[in-house]
Amino acid sequence: MIIAVCLSPVTTQSWHVILILPVACISALGWLERQWMSGRRVFRIAIVILIVIRLPLTFVFGFGHDQYRLRPLEDTLSAELITDDLRAILPENV
Repeated sequence: MIIAVCLSPVTTQSWHVILILPVACISALGWLERQWMSGRRVFRIAIVILIVIRLPLTFVFGFGHDQYRLRPLEDTLSAELITDDLRAILPENV
C-alpha cells in the first residue's frame, strides 16, 4: 500500500484505504485462524476477548466524533448558508 501510494499520481484519499484494507487483513486473519484451529485455549480466549472489546470501542470512538455531537448551527455552517427555509425544516434544538 505504501509503495502504491508513493507511486500514485493522485493524492491518497480515504476510499483508497477502504479498498485495500480487506486485502491487508488477509495475512493477519490467516494467522488468527491457525491459532484458533490449534485448539490452544489461551489463543481462543484472547481472540474472543479482542472481538468483545472491539465492538463497544468502535461505537465509542465513532459516536464520540465531533460530527455526531449537537452544537449550534452557526458552528457547523457559514452564516450565508443559514436561511429561514433551512431553520424551518430543522429541529428546534439545532
